Amino acid sequence: MKVLAQILLLASLSATLLAKDVQKMFATRVEIPERGEVPGYLCVLGTNKYSFIAPTGWKPEARLDRGEVVFISPELDASLTLKLQDGTEALDSEKARELLPQRFTNATVVGRFNCYAANQMGGGYFLELKAAEKGKVKIRYGVVAVPGGAAEFILRAPATRMPDLNLVYGRFLASFRVDVHQPRN
Repeated sequence: MKVLAQILLLASLSATLLAKDVQKMFATRVEIPERGEVPGYLCVLGTNKYSFIAPTGWKPEARLDRGEVVFISPELDASLTLKLQDGTEALDSEKARELLPQRFTNATVVGRFNCYAANQMGGGYFLELKAAEKGKVKIRYGVVAVPGGAAEFILRAPATRMPDLNLVYGRFLASFRVDVHQPRN
């Protein structure tokens, strides 16, 4: 009987640990002091909750198996990706810089910026890719440490559209919030 109880305890513990890594996303209402409640999203990863407001008119696509939420612009020429990295090793701006050639093959780093989200400062990089017919794609990549990992914010758009989308990127970063699970005492 004691062995059966231990097996059941281990099975439930394993199920709990596996369920912890499953990311979920919900449409919700987010409270903004200046505007009141607005439509937004809530991502749950482990015991942490991340809320944010989607850019107006952009279509969301949840890719939860990859820990991503991708928003596609109404013109279908730009995307904004939120990627939540779960892990014990923090992805700081220098580590992110080292990983850029692997993450963005054939991209060139053309600048750097400070990335602010969830009351944290992280690092950010401007990248450029050559596209078809002498066109260029610009990427704005920012990373911020969050409890249990990192949040990555990636805006991709044709070079001609990027100046118009910087405000979209900034508003998205400003809307990003983290609600850390506080265990009961």
